This record gives sequence, structure tokens and C-alpha cells, in this order.
Amino acid sequence: DGIGWHVKHFGRLAQKLRDTEELDGSNLLDHTAMVLLFEGGWGFDPEQNNQGSAHSSENMAVLVAGKAGGLNQSGGRHIRTNRAHPVQCVNTAMQAVGGNQELGEVTGGVSELIG
Repeated sequence: DGIGWHVKHFGRLAQKLRDTEELDGSNLLDHTAMVLLFEGGWGFDPEQNNQGSAHSSENMAVLVAGKAGGLNQSGGRHIRTNRAHPVQCVNTAMQAVGGNQELGEVTGGVSELIG
């Protein structure tokens, strides 16, 4: 229920941005980078040395919306990455809007999110 509540509001915000027209005829979502991820997926948790943990960074789902800076241009895709950390999606979104730093100790991005 908690995840559903967050996803519902993420979708609602994305819809409102999509439905708000900019001066150039595009919409606000075209100029936005939004990322939603949760505290964990399912898999190995190195901090607890525990397999089958709900607090693992493995098998996490990340929702990305917006097209700022070339992000998600084709939209509506499911991208499965093997061994990518979810923060790499955040790094990619930050770089798409001009940020030149990465979040914490996780480096790199997800190139499939651009274009």
C-alpha cells in the first residue's frame, strides 16, 4: 500500500507537468527529470551479509519521468540493467539537467536512459 501511494503521487505529478504547457508549446515534463526509487530491492545485502534481504540494492525498480537534457526521449520503456546500482539512474538524471557531480560513492550512470 505504501509503495502504491508513492507511485500514484509520482504519476500524478508527472501527469500535471505533462499537462502544463510551456511558452514554446512544449510541456513542463519535457524540461523535467524525475526519479523515484525505494529503499531496497531483493537480493544480497553486503552490510548485513544477508542473502534474500528486502534492503538490498539488487533487483530494485526505479521509475524515471521527464525528458530534460535528452533523458528518456523515447519514453515508455522498461530497461533492465545487470549489476547497475539504482543511484546510477539518479546520477544520469542529475547529469541530464546539468549537474556534474555524482551521488555519494556510487559512480557512473545508465546510458540507456539518454536518447
